[in-house]
Parts: sequence; C-alpha cells; structure tokens
Amino acid sequence: MIVLFTLALSVTMFADGPITLFQKGDGGYHTFRIPALVRTDNGTIIAFAEARKDDSADGGRIDLVQRRSFDGGVTWGPVEVIWSDGANTCGNPSPVYDSKRGRLVLIANWNRFEDSEVDIRSGKSKDGRRIYVFFSSDEGASWTSPREITADVNRADWAWYATGPGHAIQLMKGPHKGRLVVPCNHSVLQPEGKLWHDEAHIIYSDDGGETWLIGGTTSLGNESTAVQLKNGDILLNSRVIGVSKDVSKGRRIAAISQDAGESFGESFYIDDLLEPRCQASIINYAKRGRLTKTLLFSNPKSQTRDNLCISLSKDSGKTWSTAYQVHSGPAAYSDLLILPNRDIAIIYEAGLPNHASPTPYDAIYFQIFKN
Repeated sequence: MIVLFTLALSVTMFADGPITLFQKGDGGYHTFRIPALVRTDNGTIIAFAEARKDDSADGGRIDLVQRRSFDGGVTWGPVEVIWSDGANTCGNPSPVYDSKRGRLVLIANWNRFEDSEVDIRSGKSKDGRRIYVFFSSDEGASWTSPREITADVNRADWAWYATGPGHAIQLMKGPHKGRLVVPCNHSVLQPEGKLWHDEAHIIYSDDGGETWLIGGTTSLGNESTAVQLKNGDILLNSRVIGVSKDVSKGRRIAAISQDAGESFGESFYIDDLLEPRCQASIINYAKRGRLTKTLLFSNPKSQTRDNLCISLSKDSGKTWSTAYQVHSGPAAYSDLLILPNRDIAIIYEAGLPNHASPTPYDAIYFQIFKN
C-alpha cells in the first residue's frame, strides 16, 4: 500500500474563473504537466499531474501527484505524491472509475531517468517504457503499490509507449459493458536512419483491471483519447506525428471500433478539428448514465499551442463546432469531465495571466462551465 505524503500547499477556494491547481515552483517542483481528471460515484473529483522536479522536460525526475475535491470542485485539498521513484520518470496518468466494483483504477508509465525518448524510440536505451496499474478503494486516500503489466500490454517491436494522457473509460453499453478501456500509443522500431512510425492503440480489462489485453491498433496516431458512442462503438481520436502537415493539414485523426476496442477500422481525418500536434480530450455528454450523440472535445484549436477551446458535436463526432473558448493565450494539454448536474469540468495547462512571457506550461487550471 502506498502511503501518500503531501506538499505544503494550501487548500484552493473557488472563485469566478479558473482555479489554479498546480503552478510552476510549487512544492519545489520546476513544472507540472500532463493533467487528468476522474470522478467517483461518491462525488470525489481527483486531478492528476506529473510533477517535474528539475526542469520542464518529458524525462528525468518526475513524480505522479494528485489533488482531491469533495465538493464538486469548489475546494481542493493539498498536493499528494502518489508515485515517486528517485530520479526516474513516473507519469502519463490515465485514470478511470470502475463503477461495477466501486474503486479507482490508474494506469501510468515508468522509465529510467537517463533514457531519453529518442533513445527509447531508437532502441538504444538501457531500459524501455514500463506500464503499471494502481487501485484505490477509498476515494484516492491511498493507493495500492504499483503492479507492472508491461508483459501483457507491450510488444517486442514497440519502442516508445505512452498511456493516455488523460482519462480512460468504462464501457456503458453493449455485450462488454463494464470493460475498462485505456487509450495508448506506441512507436514501432524502424531500421537505422528511418523516421520512427507512431500508432495509437488501446488496452482493455474485463475484470476491473486485474488482467489486461492489447486491443485494436490504428495505422496512425499518437496521444489518443477514447469515447463510447451512443450506438456502442468506440471512437479513438488522436494527434498526428510522423506525417507532414501537407498531408494532415493540421487535423486530428480518428478510427472507430465496432467490437468494444478489439479492432479498429481505417483511420480518417476530421476536418472540423484542427490542432498543433497536441494532446486532447473527448467525452460523451452522457445523461443519467445513458450515452448520447452529443460529444465534447477540448484542445488548442490552432496551429500553435494556444486558443484552448471546447468543441461540440451533436452527431456522434461527424461534425463539430466551437462551444466555449477556455483560454485565448498559450495553452496545451487538457482533460474533460461531466458533472452530475451536466456542468462541464475541464483541467488544462496554460500560461499565467498578466505574465510578461506566458508559456503553455506555467500552471494547470480547473474550471467549470455551467450547463
């Protein structure tokens, strides 16, 4: 069992506009990145992030942290460290609440501090990316020790590997109702001197996260996000890497599974969803536990990492329009959550207001948009 320890940060009170959950320099960390949100049936909201100790880079000493709210996001408890492994990297949180068993499930990644992404992608690293699962049956007050599942969800010819980032899902409909589905991505080892090739895939569990299998893989994609559609299909929506912008035209790419994530059809671009090669989040605007044709999607709607927006689809993702502008300035990763009253909660990376030189990675904010 992991005993959480907290950092000396005060409880944040609700105010008009966004709430700052994590900010550069807090608790001795250089930067906080890679946010994710989850809510339990009892109403606890947990916000996860990577706490990067020495700099803002994707590698090196990175701890996995959380903050919790018990009043719908009005107030938040202190930063708690879930997973720390010395100088090594612990990150890419992908949480889901298993309503069937009443517990939280968290999937995350680990790698050695000295193994850069480039070295891992090229097969030159000392070790690879490893995948772990955690459980909490007490609203995130404590977590089980990390259990490695790499052998079950990785393949010999896969190099780089990332879970999420952002929330995973539990299927609400169909013969595999209750299945946990985690969107992931990987790179395929290529011959010397050839550009690496990225693909999106999912992993899934039919027993609440005790055992895991590799699901369907798409022909393209990186940092994917998944949603179950009203008809029961799964839509996997991904950013694009390794394809020229002349081809992608700055669009998101997607694929659909008709067998609960065990395979995916041909990938297709989404003309209405522009992006600067950045992570995004998608969610079904479900009503009282019932899937709808209404989807919500958040990302920087731009060719640079700024202008974070929430987009709306009323036809299961066929067409999209902008619903809210969340942040007009520098912004990057985000994650969405639907509250019981149908309000829309979002956690996102963005620049500090009134700062002379804001960056997309200055702070992580939480905000609610009223229905």
